[in-house]
Amino acid sequence: MLRHIIVFFLLVPAGLLMSCAETGTADHPEYVSLRGMLERNQDHIEQLKIGMNEDAVLKLMGFMRAESHDGLVRNPFRREGYVADNGVRYEILYYYTHPYAKFHNILDADLTPILIKNGQVVGWGWSTVHQVKGW
Repeated sequence: MLRHIIVFFLLVPAGLLMSCAETGTADHPEYVSLRGMLERNQDHIEQLKIGMNEDAVLKLMGFMRAESHDGLVRNPFRREGYVADNGVRYEILYYYTHPYAKFHNILDADLTPILIKNGQVVGWGWSTVHQVKGW
């Protein structure tokens, strides 16, 4: 009986700790260093493919959060809906991929956008955004 009580008190806390661990999901993002987020995003951007669906992109890029001097940085950093002049709808996911100077907040130049049309990747990078938005 004493053995069962000891096992219970050893296993239950371990189970509770495991259930509280960050899993890297949308509901429970993984907490990483800002440098770690930057490096992982750089690596994952290289694995993107035209035609990937949005869920695959989100899973590939990962659900992360990091602390910076100007607050919490999420992955993706920002999401934006955009409707082109021809009525085509896009979703743009922005990921932190370039180190930024400590004297300013994260700027658009520090981000890499991924363009999604009809749920699939059609391109990434600022030149693709400029092309779609007509800048």
